[in-house]
Amino acid sequence: MDVKDKKEVGEMIFDKLVEALEQVVLPRLNNLDEEVGDIKADLSNVKEQVSGLTQAVAMLDNDMGGVKMRLSSMEKKMDDRTDTFLVVKDHEIRIKRLEKFAV
Repeated sequence: MDVKDKKEVGEMIFDKLVEALEQVVLPRLNNLDEEVGDIKADLSNVKEQVSGLTQAVAMLDNDMGGVKMRLSSMEKKMDDRTDTFLVVKDHEIRIKRLEKFAV
């Protein structure tokens, strides 16, 4: 093979490599670009959902604080009612004793 033949073979190989790249590699890279774009869109959607969930949890936490305050208030009222009941019961016992002695 002379230099001209070697050059022609080299050009043919180069042309076939370019053709192979255009037919096989570039379409695959384009598909990968599309898939990466889809993944980014999905990730963005997930981030929005997580943000929404974070806000919902914060609202629930705030509501829970209100529930705890009301529960504490109710517990105090129940304690007060229990104390009042015990005082009344104690007075009833004393009154019954006094009534026994008065008879």
